[in-house]
Amino acid sequence: MFPYYLSIGMTYELYWQGPAELVRAYREAEKMRNDTRNAEMWLQGMYIYEALCDAAPIFRDFVKKGTKPRPYPSRQYDLHPKKKRTDARTEEKKKMERGIRFMQQQVARASAKKQEVKKE
Repeated sequence: MFPYYLSIGMTYELYWQGPAELVRAYREAEKMRNDTRNAEMWLQGMYIYEALCDAAPIFRDFVKKGTKPRPYPSRQYDLHPKKKRTDARTEEKKKMERGIRFMQQQVARASAKKQEVKKE
C-alpha cells in the first residue's frame, strides 16, 4: 500500500509517522481528483461527439448540393443543474397558474349560465 500513497503525493514521514486519519483523507482526495478528471473527459467527449454529429450531414454519400453542417452551439453545456431545476419549477408554477385561471374562468361561465337560467 505504501507505493500507492507515495504515488498520490503522501510523503514517507506522513505515511509512517503521521496521523492514521491522514491516509484516509489522501485516499478520498485522490478519489475526488479521479472523479473530476473523469467528468472532464466525459464532457470533452460530449463536445467532440456533438461536433461530429453537427458536421456529419456533409460527409454522407449522395448529399444534396448545398447541404451545410449544423452550426456549432452558441454556448457551452450548463454544468449547474440547480439552475435547470429552478427553471423547471418556474415553468411548472406558470403552468399551474394557467390551469387555475382556466378553472376560474370555467366556474365564472358556469355561474353566469346558472344566473341566466334562473332569470328565465
